Amino acid sequence: MSTKNSKSSESKKGHDSEQADLTTVKTNSKGAVITGIPYWTEYIDEKTGRAFFLHKLTKKRSWGLPLKDVLKDPRMKGPSGDDDWECHIDPKTFKRFYRSKMYKKLQWKMPHIYGTTVGRLPYFSDEYVKERLAARNNKIVEKNDGITAQAVMKKVSLLDAIENNVVCAAFHRFLVATYAEENLLFYGAVEVFDKGEWKGMKTLGVEMKNAMSNNLDEGSDMLQQQLKASRASMRMGMMEKPKTMKAEAGVIYDKFLQSDSELWVCVSEGSKQEIIKQITEATDTTDLRGIFDSAQEQVYESMIEALYPRFITIEMKEDSCKGFEADEVVRATLLQLGGFTNEFLS
Repeated sequence: MSTKNSKSSESKKGHDSEQADLTTVKTNSKGAVITGIPYWTEYIDEKTGRAFFLHKLTKKRSWGLPLKDVLKDPRMKGPSGDDDWECHIDPKTFKRFYRSKMYKKLQWKMPHIYGTTVGRLPYFSDEYVKERLAARNNKIVEKNDGITAQAVMKKVSLLDAIENNVVCAAFHRFLVATYAEENLLFYGAVEVFDKGEWKGMKTLGVEMKNAMSNNLDEGSDMLQQQLKASRASMRMGMMEKPKTMKAEAGVIYDKFLQSDSELWVCVSEGSKQEIIKQITEATDTTDLRGIFDSAQEQVYESMIEALYPRFITIEMKEDSCKGFEADEVVRATLLQLGGFTNEFLS
């Protein structure tokens, strides 16, 4: 009898300590995930790698999915709540899966994704999950065998990379870490000047023509944080509503080509002299599209030679860089752009 009570007290003590640990875990807005359940946001405990959930209003924290706060489907049978669903991380693949104590089942997707009818979710058996995790891990090793950074660069050009939202954002983060982001910003500024738009600017969260400074597109919290950490992105806005191409060209020149500019890019002195000459001689109605072409080409070639190769080698985990880490999603996107495999996105 005493043994049973002792086990019970130990179990309760362990449960209480787990809850105490949860109350002391610091939330990190960069890792927040909107769950789709009102007021509940998912976070990851950096020490344990385990997911937990925070209620925005009550500040309540829970290890399990707070399904009791979802409007229940009348067809749903049985209880549901904080103590039912648990999130687990596979140590080999770092992929999340979810376990239901009530149904004694596992599944890949978070339950609320499929609506509120818990009984109709696509449950998988324990063995099925284990087999899938093992198979996925083997496929990754098999598909990546022999794929080098050099092979990726042959298939995926810098232009392909910066035209893809995922890779462009990662390349920008790399340039920020290496104090070279002015190269990509200048390239984008010229694209906007010549063509009226460049989708990469929205990816970077910068409105070229609509703000003087500190004006970001609405986007994910993570992207906002990345931009706040950059040296120059928040000051990339052009003058408010430029009325002429001459005025806009002058702003680009001052921001990137003046020798004392914080965003100075390296181009030939001859190119700079030709640009300033055309701006000076232009009238308010002069079409100046194309005056930055030579300078843009020089900056683009510089990125190809000095920056893009290292970015790819880091993403393919052949090199490292302080302040920037490889990302599996970016790596998978590069492989898909190069036509190597689609397994990563399945």
